[in-house]
Parts: sequence; C-alpha cells; structure tokens
Amino acid sequence: MNMEEQMQLEGKAAAALRSKKIKGKSAEIGVKFSVHGNAVEFMYESALDASLFKSMVNALNAGFDQNAASLLLDYEYDFMEINLSDYLESKNRQTDIKGRIIGTRGLIKQRLIKATGCYIKVGEKTIDIIGPSQRLSVAFHAIEMLMHGAKHDNVFRMIEKENAVLETYGNS
Repeated sequence: MNMEEQMQLEGKAAAALRSKKIKGKSAEIGVKFSVHGNAVEFMYESALDASLFKSMVNALNAGFDQNAASLLLDYEYDFMEINLSDYLESKNRQTDIKGRIIGTRGLIKQRLIKATGCYIKVGEKTIDIIGPSQRLSVAFHAIEMLMHGAKHDNVFRMIEKENAVLETYGNS
C-alpha cells in the first residue's frame, strides 16, 4: 500500500532534492517524490523508508549540503536536531554556547567534526548533527557537555575514550 505525505522546504533544499544523487538514493529505498515550489510530496510503502527520507529533508532544511544529507538515506546514519531553547532560555546564553561549540575561527567545531566523524551545523536556534548512530551519540554528549560548561579538553578526552570503546567493539 502506497502512502503519501508532504513536507515544507526551506532555503536551498528544493535545489538539493533535484540532484541526481538524492533522486537515485531515494529511488533505491523505494521513495518517489516531486518538488513543487517550497514543498516536496513523497510516496512510500515502508514507514522506515519514509522516516529516512524525512530525516534527509530535515537535514537539507537545516542547511546541510546534499552529500551530507543523502547519507541519511542509509540505515546506518541518523540526524539529530538540538533545539537550544530546550537547554537555555536566555538568547545571550544561547549565543555564548554557540560560540563555545564553534570556537575561535571555527576550530572547536572542526575538531568536534574530526573527532566524532559527524557533520555538525550550528544554526540560529539549533545545532544539527548527521552521523553513524554510535558516533552521533558521542557528538551529542560532547555538545551537551559544552552546553553545561565543561572544559574543551575534558570534552575531547571523553570523545577519545568513547572512540576507543567503539573501535574495540567494531562499531565505528
């Protein structure tokens, strides 16, 4: 039985959805879609495949490029959106926290990306992450530690320890 849904598109998401890469990977999981202005209509048979497609659209809406977002059409990758207002009420505090995550000239964010193996996007109201499931939880934990005031060195030590555990058990 085919199901049909629609989602709103933001920014450059419509253009990214028209790419051959996303069309091909969507077809592989059995999702057919068409873009109409700032909306995408999609048909699917499996709720799991629809969930993968929705995550990919959400990632595009968050500003990820088609290469990062298309990874979400693979069962091993997940998307997480951290709404800063869920953690911090003050706009000034949200700005401070985003600064701690980005760092001077973006160096902390680049270290987080390299250390966790995840794509990280710091937006106005959210922090978005794409990565393999196990790595995504490490990236989330690191960002959560930074939001609670942990020292950067302590955060990167935690990542190293978690990575060692993941490598030991073959879940990288």
